Amino acid sequence: MDITVFNFFWAAAVSIGTLAIALYFLTNFISHDRQSARELVSEASDTIALVYNDTKLVDATDKAYAFLRTARVRSDDWTAVFALLTRDFPNLGDALGDLAQNGRVEILSEYRTHKLVAEWWKGLVKISVYFDEMGDAQVDANHHSVRAIESELVQLREIANTNPSPTWQSDKTGTIVWANDAYMSLAMRSDSDEKPLVWPLPHIFGKPSPSCITSPSTVQRKSLEQSSEDGEKWFDITSRQTPNGIFFYATPADEIVQTQASLSSFTQTLTKTFAQLTQGLAIFDKDRNLMMFNPALVKLTKIPADKLCTRPSLWGFLDNLRELRMIPEPKDYHSWRKEISELEAAAETDSYCKIWQLPSGQTYRVTGRPHPGGAIAILFENISEEISLSRRYTAHLEQNQAILDSMDEAIAVFSASGVMIQHNEAYQALWGTDPDQTLIEYTAKDAISEWRVKSNPTPFWGDLADFIYHKTERSDWDSDIVTGSGDTVFCRISPLFGGATLVGFSKQREQKEQRLIPANQSIRA
Repeated sequence: MDITVFNFFWAAAVSIGTLAIALYFLTNFISHDRQSARELVSEASDTIALVYNDTKLVDATDKAYAFLRTARVRSDDWTAVFALLTRDFPNLGDALGDLAQNGRVEILSEYRTHKLVAEWWKGLVKISVYFDEMGDAQVDANHHSVRAIESELVQLREIANTNPSPTWQSDKTGTIVWANDAYMSLAMRSDSDEKPLVWPLPHIFGKPSPSCITSPSTVQRKSLEQSSEDGEKWFDITSRQTPNGIFFYATPADEIVQTQASLSSFTQTLTKTFAQLTQGLAIFDKDRNLMMFNPALVKLTKIPADKLCTRPSLWGFLDNLRELRMIPEPKDYHSWRKEISELEAAAETDSYCKIWQLPSGQTYRVTGRPHPGGAIAILFENISEEISLSRRYTAHLEQNQAILDSMDEAIAVFSASGVMIQHNEAYQALWGTDPDQTLIEYTAKDAISEWRVKSNPTPFWGDLADFIYHKTERSDWDSDIVTGSGDTVFCRISPLFGGATLVGFSKQREQKEQRLIPANQSIRA
């Protein structure tokens, strides 16, 4: 036979033999363990008996299983079983620790009504509970349930009394029948006579209203009837109707009341501020319904206040403006709807600002601004007077420029800082330049440099620069200069209002009395 095949069969035989031996010992050990546990349980079939291998439940009597079910404890949870037994046998932990040495331990319960016996037998622990034969026949089944209920009752009382929120119970007539420590403490503080509290307890929040007595649940905000030294105390009182009476729960609400008072004061301040604005203000919420407006909006839009109080939508509000001819006339309805959509979208991104020319001749500036929470604010401002003033000012400038352009004398006007603010067509023709075409400010230094290049050398230009920049006394004076082409040009200099300076050039010298622009006349840009 091949050696490889022989080795293979030999290894297989050894493995099968090892497995058979292991299964034999394991089967015999488990059977022996179960047999031992069953023997221990059979000896105590009429009592509460549990057999454990370390913390694993091996077997138990029927009464033990019934006992654990009554106490709502799982039989395989050693921690819960141990906690249940230590309620009556506080020293159980120490006794089990010495059980391997002592072999048997007996413990009496706290009230000596029953005892616990723990026995060590071949590595197993048997725990048996024996009740007093003179006791109630049902005590073994119900005793621990009663103890569990009593323990839970103590715990619930501790929870109720350590609760910082006042809690109390009243009967159907409203008479207080129970209260926790927080309520009692407030009741003693509120008692101005400082007398011991007697039952029934006083209603420190006032007697419950009929709605609290009849409704399944209510929530009311109340303050203590007697103010404390720290000031008025506010609470949110929640009532719950039960078959055993009405329970009340008081939650402190001082911070909420203070916050609401501050918010109310702030809102009143804003309302007064908005009421004094000359601009019309309309605030629309995230659903685009009118949330707030001021009196100026009524005056500017001509929409009645009662209609605005109905909280119209943004579309309805603007449709009302269209009906009252308070918006620019659209070419057609579709373009109008597009314009409104653009207004809403632009207002959400803080980019809407347009000038509305109304059919009545008035001019409105309409501005859209986003607000937190998706709201938008639209501001209406009547700028008709501002536009009128701007137009008159522009017309005045255009008229002054036309007058200057009609003159034969070349005129240049410099501001107090030396910037050329005005010139005429004769100036452009004389010097062959247009300062308006420069991208930067055209100053007296730029002009004088250009004049030097196009004329013969003369100290006049330095004196003129000192005059324009207020480095010398300012009064009317004049001088003749010679251009590069040989022409003699008469130059006159006059101080103007606000520190400005007028420089005039003419090819024919005239008497001061015959000047086209008197020295005392002001030219303003």
